[in-house]
Amino acid sequence: MYSCKDVSQLISESMDRTLPFYQRVLMGLHLIVCKYCSRCREHFKAIRAASCHEELHGSELDASRELSNEGKERLKKFLNNHLYG
Repeated sequence: MYSCKDVSQLISESMDRTLPFYQRVLMGLHLIVCKYCSRCREHFKAIRAASCHEELHGSELDASRELSNEGKERLKKFLNNHLYG
């Protein structure tokens, strides 16, 4: 069985590539019993969705630019809606 550290790494990797079958199975078993890793996966999904939303509806992402107060509020609302219902 994988540790929480292993699973969080696999969750991240699974967003960019297809994991081998055995890793998907072991990760899935861990996610069934671990609410913390399940929550981690939901957080990763929300962060990815928020960044994709910004790419689609905003200008090109630039790590050096600061997010406006309006943007911060939009991101906060988006994350609250997707993470906390």
